[in-house]
Amino acid sequence: MHRTRCLLVAALVLSAAPPLSADDKLVNLAASAKILANSEKTDQKLFVRGIADGRIARQGSNILEFHPESLGYARSWAVNGEEVKDRGELIFEWKEPVRISQIVYFGRTAWLVEECFKDYEILANDSDEPIAKGSFEKRYGAQSVTFDVVETTKLTLRFLNAHGGPNPGAAEILILEKRASDAALRNFAPDKPPTVVRPSPLALENIVWRTPSASEADSMPTGNGDLLANVWTDAHGDIHLSLAKLSASGGAAQRLADLRLRMDPPLTIGNEALRQSVAIERGAIQVASPKHGPEPTFSIAVDANHSLLHVQLRTEAPVELELEVKNVPGESAVGRLHWKKEKLACVAFCDGMSPKSPTVLHTGTPRKEFDLQIHVVPSDRPAKDVAKTDVNAAVRAHLAAWEQFWKRENVLIGSVGDDEALAAAQHSLTIRRYLCACSGRGPYSLKIDGNDNPKPDSSKPDPKSDRATSLLQAIEITSAWAKRESGTSRFPSFWGADFSRLPKDAEPIDDSFDAIASRLVEVDGDRTVLFPGWSRDLDVSFRVSAKNGVSVAGTYRDGAFEHIEVHPMRKTVAVVGAPPFEDAVRRGLAPRFQMPALVSYLSPSWVVGKAGRDALAVTMKEARFNGYEGNISDNAWCKKNGFYLMVHGASPWIAHELKDEPHVLSYFLSDRKKSGWFRVFAKQRAEYEAIAPHQATEFNTYAQWGSIEAFVDQVRPQLLEYYDYHWKRRADLHFHYLEYYRRMSLEAGGIPIFRYCHVHDDPPVKMRQTVSMSLVYGLKGFKWWVGWTMFDIHEVKENEPPPLSGIGRECKRINTTLAAFSPHVARARSVDVFHTKPLPVSTREAPADSWIRPSGEHIALGIFENEPDSGEIEHYVVVGNRDIGRKRTATLALAKNVTKAARKDKASGKWTELLLESREQIPHAVIELDAGDAELLRIWRQKR
Repeated sequence: MHRTRCLLVAALVLSAAPPLSADDKLVNLAASAKILANSEKTDQKLFVRGIADGRIARQGSNILEFHPESLGYARSWAVNGEEVKDRGELIFEWKEPVRISQIVYFGRTAWLVEECFKDYEILANDSDEPIAKGSFEKRYGAQSVTFDVVETTKLTLRFLNAHGGPNPGAAEILILEKRASDAALRNFAPDKPPTVVRPSPLALENIVWRTPSASEADSMPTGNGDLLANVWTDAHGDIHLSLAKLSASGGAAQRLADLRLRMDPPLTIGNEALRQSVAIERGAIQVASPKHGPEPTFSIAVDANHSLLHVQLRTEAPVELELEVKNVPGESAVGRLHWKKEKLACVAFCDGMSPKSPTVLHTGTPRKEFDLQIHVVPSDRPAKDVAKTDVNAAVRAHLAAWEQFWKRENVLIGSVGDDEALAAAQHSLTIRRYLCACSGRGPYSLKIDGNDNPKPDSSKPDPKSDRATSLLQAIEITSAWAKRESGTSRFPSFWGADFSRLPKDAEPIDDSFDAIASRLVEVDGDRTVLFPGWSRDLDVSFRVSAKNGVSVAGTYRDGAFEHIEVHPMRKTVAVVGAPPFEDAVRRGLAPRFQMPALVSYLSPSWVVGKAGRDALAVTMKEARFNGYEGNISDNAWCKKNGFYLMVHGASPWIAHELKDEPHVLSYFLSDRKKSGWFRVFAKQRAEYEAIAPHQATEFNTYAQWGSIEAFVDQVRPQLLEYYDYHWKRRADLHFHYLEYYRRMSLEAGGIPIFRYCHVHDDPPVKMRQTVSMSLVYGLKGFKWWVGWTMFDIHEVKENEPPPLSGIGRECKRINTTLAAFSPHVARARSVDVFHTKPLPVSTREAPADSWIRPSGEHIALGIFENEPDSGEIEHYVVVGNRDIGRKRTATLALAKNVTKAARKDKASGKWTELLLESREQIPHAVIELDAGDAELLRIWRQKR
């Protein structure tokens, strides 16, 4: 049966499903049966044995349904739709009788959800009377059929029709004696692939109680800055809530009502079975007990965006529920309870509940899930005009608001197991900020103005100033505040059962937080400096907003940064580490996705279908292509031949399958979309990055549309990809776009740049110049459009290496250049680009004080820097000829501290010494360049 999960709960559960417990172990009786089917899709090896082997083809996994091919059969079974249309039948036979109480059907959804069967009937032994019949939905996941225990040696599962797909079937069939819980089925076939999730430091600060409370004085508080709630569980397992509305004038809170939720059977209380907790990250209070399931039973939250309280209830077995409002007169109706308090009114909605008295709602029949809403409105508003809110949309917006709140600023000092002072300090900082957000008092507000990035704040203390508190003093103040507040109530610094002790607008702990934050991030001119006053041996997780509006998040542990994120992303280039953190910050800022080589991607279209993959590989290696645009069916072939793979037609499950394959570089997800798609891309990037963090997602951009600044900041891409067929459209803007993307890449921390190159009908030398100039600007990957033009198409024969065309032979020359340059510039950072006259649009000459100054006409020069541990600075320099009509000579005037230079021989891949001429005591290098070509130099300078 399909169930809606509690979003307040689901958001807290990692998508990597935990292993099944002993109680939930699934013993599939189908695996021990002889299985017969009325039809099999044999040409695709969709045999019936695939339904009882524990392998499930996930929704949208496409060709993964057939992998690994070496096993000899697919992960699903399907009928041959041309033979039997949409009807199917499975017969399970056992040598000895088995006991069955549940059958679980997983539809075939790898390609089309319509390939799920629909109407069914189940027969035991040889009876013609079904023990169960019904309809399956067209969706991925478990669909359960339960019935009284049947003992049998034969079971027939008859599918009468399907949802319209050509070859319907099943990904798996479970036949169970013991009924499986919903959680066990979710673990068996999770909706989404497991993800790499960094443990949340904030989760360590959650407050958990394992025993009930004696009274409201021992409550857990929550709120949204306008509506407040106290929540506690009594010794009988009842949940108590009290609501209060903050006065707009800043006075005391007005108490609205006390409520009680009673569940039958009740929560387990004894032997510390109860688990009541505050999920600080999400502004939710959760109450659970083991017998009702592994997830929290109740999730309670004051909506971050409305005067509204959410109560979500989820259990594994049906329960009865009763809601009572106390101490005020009420009016009840089916699914609704209404009461007034002075100028305010409360309207409670809960489907499936009916009046028991004017102040009590209760369930007519037991259920597994309830969504209760309590709206606070002006008392003169008719109750009939108050409508129930879409719970899914409201909870998603609530979670987003709390995520944004903690993203703005938080600091967690030290690691688990550190001394008591540090632990108390970090806990107090977090709890204080949580209470301020809930109550709307103090400097930390939950409400935001819609801007994802913080505004500059000039009020923070300057760490260089004597008015500023020292780091140790700030920690001591925070620890002292924690000791003072910890003894007043069960919840630290609780605002009281009567809501009378709300946080004050300013307290020493607030100044302490700002003082600590100022030692993590400061502004120095155009730079944002990390750790200007931090201790090298003090671990910290943080997100701090600097005065210039830049927000930096990171985790520093054991002398290194696990990660650093800068918001907006384009400000990454201006973030540096204060001494002695320079190297650690630089490494922490490095892009997670790194190019292993300069890549030349080929997509040969129909050529591969005619010549065959193995024959194509021969020509590709001859032409030195090292990349292939394909899909998952090309994975094994690319791996065998050493080609990097860019995957088209990807899905999250495909990324999960390929996440550990080093030759799989990226997943191509979109081609040329405008800015309205950027938020969608951001979600896709985050989803794939959590599954496969060292592979990239690609969203191709069109250079002439611009908006790349917004693309970088909204999507936070792992690479920049664009196409600009400059020889066909606005060749005068070629260098403008190269510099545009180079600048965006550097501002975002040095993420790689790819580009599409047009080859159809272009003279080959134009291709050479396109790549040469791109190398000058630091591009890392090239995709050829269209790929079949690389081959002499009239001579392509079956099972023979396709011969190269003139275009292909030029690309072989280009690929030879890429292979020679790759070990040195694939991961190098572009430092600067200079041109000589005549200057194209958006280019500049080298300044007079530059250590390298090119001369000669139509020369382009790109500088890449590497600083080894020796006493010299090492540069790589790409020198290119813009002219596609003739050779050119580049003369490079070098600084006096240049000690030696070498030139890369592209044919042999070896370095040859480059002789330097002395002209007026200034060393010069002279380079001859073919039309449209480029050369790679290596130049050493002494450190001054």
